[in-house]
Amino acid sequence: MSREPQPCGTPAAYQRHRKNGEPLDDACREAWRLKSAAYRAANLETARAADRESKRRRRREEAREPMPCGTNAARQRHVDRGEPVDEACAEAGRAYWRERNRKRREASGA
Repeated sequence: MSREPQPCGTPAAYQRHRKNGEPLDDACREAWRLKSAAYRAANLETARAADRESKRRRRREEAREPMPCGTNAARQRHVDRGEPVDEACAEAGRAYWRERNRKRREASGA
């Protein structure tokens, strides 16, 4: 038992035309355009809500305490902010890079 095809001017007819390689008429194009616009509008609000939630999450994460001076993270913070790097942070940065390079040399077998 086969169903009767939908008449032209419906999204189902648009899909049928595309599937069968038939030329598209203006009524089917318009029906598909309206369906697509409604779909985008419905999903846009969902996307905006998700974006608002992710912004809230980022704000909460940004409220963290900065690492104290004498760590590589503090050295990087000084560099990022254009501040002068104090000696304790500079030494922590050098120690970080020495260790990182040592591990890379060991991993490469050199």
